[in-house]
Amino acid sequence: MKSCTIRPLELGFLLPALLGCFFFLDVSSRLLPAAWFTFRPQEALGRFPLAEGPYSPGRSLFMPVTYGDLANLGNLPAYREYHSQIASSDAFGYRNSPELLRAGNIEVFLLGDSFSLGTSLNDQETISAYLNRMGFTRVYNMAGQDEIRPLPQVLEMARRLRSTGGVVIYQHLERKSTPTAESLLNGPAAHAGPFSRMRRMLRFAARDLRYYSPVKIVCQRMQRALQNDRIFPNPYREQVVVLPLRNGRPMLFPAADARGEAPRSCDPSGLVRFAEALRRHGFSFVVLLVPNKYTVYRPLLAQPPAAALVSPLSEIQESLQRAGITVVNPLPALQQAAREALSRGRLVYWQDDTHWNAEGSRLAARLLAEKLETPLARARVENTKGPAGTPPGPVRAPQVSRFSRRSPQTSQ
Repeated sequence: MKSCTIRPLELGFLLPALLGCFFFLDVSSRLLPAAWFTFRPQEALGRFPLAEGPYSPGRSLFMPVTYGDLANLGNLPAYREYHSQIASSDAFGYRNSPELLRAGNIEVFLLGDSFSLGTSLNDQETISAYLNRMGFTRVYNMAGQDEIRPLPQVLEMARRLRSTGGVVIYQHLERKSTPTAESLLNGPAAHAGPFSRMRRMLRFAARDLRYYSPVKIVCQRMQRALQNDRIFPNPYREQVVVLPLRNGRPMLFPAADARGEAPRSCDPSGLVRFAEALRRHGFSFVVLLVPNKYTVYRPLLAQPPAAALVSPLSEIQESLQRAGITVVNPLPALQQAAREALSRGRLVYWQDDTHWNAEGSRLAARLLAEKLETPLARARVENTKGPAGTPPGPVRAPQVSRFSRRSPQTSQ
């Protein structure tokens, strides 16, 4: 009886060996630092957000070279604006300095999306960082990448920070629909305790196993490098438009914004009910409206469209102000600042990113500071005592393991 031997060069040996090598490579590469495979610190810090916030708790990550989300979304490497970035998280996974927790006496909570989170900005360039450096109060950044923290999470975080009341700032982006009362008032409570943290760890581990693969990332980058409209067509280009400004400088915009696609809902009733609920718990409410990049730079295009652009921000602002809510709409100031900056060859939004740069963030913080004094003074009068008569004091942060990749703080 003849024995059946498989030779190394035969297909029956090569295919299982190749699949085994790829499987080993895919599994082992997941143990490598995520920062080696991401183009911004946010993606690496948000891989395992085991605490309440959007980031892994107690981490700091410095990337010497990063670039904007629009250049990545449209696969347009020629328009990348390279810069360095450092992003950090506190013990709760939010983007705050550890010194803020030790100081205590938090009076302002900032809710929002990636604009408040400070995507593409250094730690010292976020809205909350600028407000804290202005010295009139301590601002705690509770922003997430996309999601907004509902009332139960805000109240739970205020309790854990021993805050006796103050001001809640809600940041709303023009392209997004206004939130419903259901999403703002009845969201899940904050995750606290070892069992909640364990459940989050298992959930994100399962998500990581399904979606995160460094081998897949590397293969996709190789594929996108060939899809450059010279070797192969670029199918991602249609998601981003490149339009020249008056001085000839190219600027990237989301294609949906350039087409004038309006949000599905501009009903501010959810925000009004959110303000009423916060007022019952001793918090004043301020809304920060953030315009789209295209709305700010549309008048500065080399060939601006003839049709008038109707922004939903004015309608939302009027409705909220009729309800007695303080509103900050930085659109006119941003348009003026963009016009003045362009004359000097500078920008208030990144060329290759959806988000504003340090100049835009600083301007929004200054406008907020001008409007915060009155509601903050009102909240201080109404909240002279802490919970159960306990005065506010320093916060004892939860103990977490620090596995950070530190770098020296960059100066302004």
